[in-house]
Amino acid sequence: MAEPASSLFSLNAALTSLQLNRLRLDAIGSLEADSNGATTNGGGAFINNSGGTRSVGDVVIIDTSANDRFTTTTAVADGRVLGVVVDGSIANGVKGAIQTRGPVLVNVTGTVNRGDYLVTSATGGLAQSNGTTVAHGVFGVALEASSGGTVVALLQSPTLFPQAVQTFTPTLTQSASITLSTATGQYILLGKLLLGRVFVQASSAGTAANAIVLGGLPFAQSNDGFPKAWGQFARSGNNPNYLLVGTWLSSTTLSLDSGAGATGAFGVNPAVTIASGDSLALFLNYIIP
Repeated sequence: MAEPASSLFSLNAALTSLQLNRLRLDAIGSLEADSNGATTNGGGAFINNSGGTRSVGDVVIIDTSANDRFTTTTAVADGRVLGVVVDGSIANGVKGAIQTRGPVLVNVTGTVNRGDYLVTSATGGLAQSNGTTVAHGVFGVALEASSGGTVVALLQSPTLFPQAVQTFTPTLTQSASITLSTATGQYILLGKLLLGRVFVQASSAGTAANAIVLGGLPFAQSNDGFPKAWGQFARSGNNPNYLLVGTWLSSTTLSLDSGAGATGAFGVNPAVTIASGDSLALFLNYIIP
């Protein structure tokens, strides 16, 4: 026997009341308990400190200025993602539910293909595709395609994504840029720890009595006093080789030091001028600030 329409309307009203007070249908239809702002898919209640109202699907990051707060970012591939808003509109200064793992509706910009990895975008609250590359800042994977708007995505901790080896192009200078016949850079990210290696070989000469500098690092480093690289400078022919340590010079460049009692930058002391055929091989190990 069919259920009377009046009974269905009553049931719908009752469920709506429960949804507002104790239960909520999430963005993809899963029923969640939310008496304290927690979600069954994983997450919790946090205070909006972004300066504006956040809507369902907005991507938010940890606010490091105060406890239990979130904000937004305009940095692409920001590594501080907390999760996605699932609690309607959350006014600034108000606590609301943030989902941190599992399937959820995410606001996106640009084209996203099914299976693409997601990172934060230059627009606050919106994610963007990182293609099929797992890299720093990935926080989820798209379960459907979109040309902009929203996608259902699976959120995961960045540490759970397999880390693919990424490439970059290092540079070498000695007063002026050195032409390189080989310039290979590779790295992986473990959270904010970068592990990598570099191999460059010169096909032009440097300028005598100047420091030899490695540049083109894939992520910024900080001037924290720790060495960033170790390796060897190999001279062409039968010239002597040098063991080197790389230290901070700027956010994406390294000064090289031969140690062994030498003071000053490598290239100045000892006085070494890059020649065609010389090569530099280094292992990288530093924290991204």
